[in-house]
Amino acid sequence: QAFPRLKAFTNQTLTASSTSFQIRIMSPSEVKYMQQDDSMDGEVASDASTDDQMESALGRTQSQLVKQKTVQQVAARINKRHRPVQELVNATRTLLGRSPAAAGALEEVERQQKIARNLGEDLVEDTLALDSLANLFADDRAARKSALADIDSLTDQVDGAKASLLKRRREVEQARLAGEEQLRQSHEPDAVDEHEEDEDEEATNDDEMQSDDAEGEEAAE
Repeated sequence: QAFPRLKAFTNQTLTASSTSFQIRIMSPSEVKYMQQDDSMDGEVASDASTDDQMESALGRTQSQLVKQKTVQQVAARINKRHRPVQELVNATRTLLGRSPAAAGALEEVERQQKIARNLGEDLVEDTLALDSLANLFADDRAARKSALADIDSLTDQVDGAKASLLKRRREVEQARLAGEEQLRQSHEPDAVDEHEEDEDEEATNDDEMQSDDAEGEEAAE
């Protein structure tokens, strides 16, 4: 019995403080419809959040994949350079332990200098490739930093080998010049003896000619 009176009451227009309010109790079908509408709004919000996550992942794939791949490729190349750099360092030490006048020393120094030059150029190219990358993700920045530190270490070893090889080349060239000068001086006495023999022979011929002239004059008298 109270429900009809409540429904009739809520359908009435109330006036308070010059403001009009109208209160109405919704039917069960209206309540169900609004619940369904709220559920759909929640699904739309969830779909929007999923789309944002997909866009974020897609952004990494589109804008950062090339940079990430570059960092990985450079890091792989640097790992392969450790062995040739160590071989260069060992070969340089071996050359420093030999006599500058040893046979083939200059040729070996030149060969190692060429290797050092090529390695240095490769490391410079790797550095430039990494320096050209910007706006990297955190893990890519860490990998780039590690690769640059590795390059610095290898570059120091190559530069040290270059300086040692340059010094040894000068020593080898000086030793070669000294050997050639010694060889030249060792042949000079033979040249002097030959020159003296030629002079003696010319003097003998002159004496013989003078003797023949004197005999001819005597015969004429």
